[in-house]
Formats: sequence, C-alpha cells, structure tokens
Amino acid sequence: FKETVGEYYMYFDLMVINMTPDGTLLWANRIPRKQVWSYKYVNAVGKDLVYFSHFYALSEDKIIIGYNDSPSNASITSDHKKLKRFTDPDGSVLVVFTIDLKTGEKNKTVFREGMDRETMVEPSTAFQSGIGSTLFLIGSNKAGKFKNGMMTFR
Repeated sequence: FKETVGEYYMYFDLMVINMTPDGTLLWANRIPRKQVWSYKYVNAVGKDLVYFSHFYALSEDKIIIGYNDSPSNASITSDHKKLKRFTDPDGSVLVVFTIDLKTGEKNKTVFREGMDRETMVEPSTAFQSGIGSTLFLIGSNKAGKFKNGMMTFR
C-alpha cells in the first residue's frame, strides 16, 4: 500500500554580510530566492534535489553566488514577495549574483534560459579551484553521464 508521507526542503533568501574583525557591520545584502522541493510518497526518489541549493566563490574583491531558478524570476533583484516558487528544475535558468566586497553592491546575471537537465548546474558539485582563483568548476549529471563546465570571473 502507498502511504503519503511528504518531505520538504525549502531554500529561501541568502544573506551576505561583511563585518570588520571587531564585529562592526560594514554592509548586508539579501539575495531573494524561493526554492521548494518535496515528495509525497515513501517510494519517491530524491534525484531532483541536486538541482536545488546554491554555490559560491570568493575573490579578493567580490563574492559570486549562483543557483537555479524559475525564468519568471529573472528580473527580480530584491523583492522576495514577487518571486515565484522554484519547484521543478526543467526549463530553469542559472542565476548568478556578483557582490562587491567593499561596497556591497550586487549585480544579477541570468544565464542560459530554458536549460535542460543535460546542461543544468548541480550546485552541490560546483567548487572554486582555490581561494582567490577566478576559475570555478561546475558539474552536471543526466542518467549517470557527467558533464563539467568552467566559469571564470573577474
């Protein structure tokens, strides 16, 4: 028999905070996001969960934060209330915020509208090649076939 159980993972806004060593707040920035993943049956497989969460990279003067999102959220930069829930990776876009570490100014870039699962980023597999490095490695997987990509930032 099937039993409805349900499991939910909710990934909401990210906070980026810059402070001095003595704890003085220099600036704070909120990155709006509304990701909700769930399943309702005991025999469900959580394979889509790898497309949720986020990745980040740090350089001397900026931080880069990226995640998959709904194309309908592409133009929203700060208002969480206007966001649509991202619940299905199919047709998602890659959103990357670049934040200046000195000023806290943030810029949003949206990549690859309408990505399919063959080229969609798995945030948990992405990593920076070294602190301060401008090379960022990104992974993707479809049916056990892994693909890798690189992103550089300045």
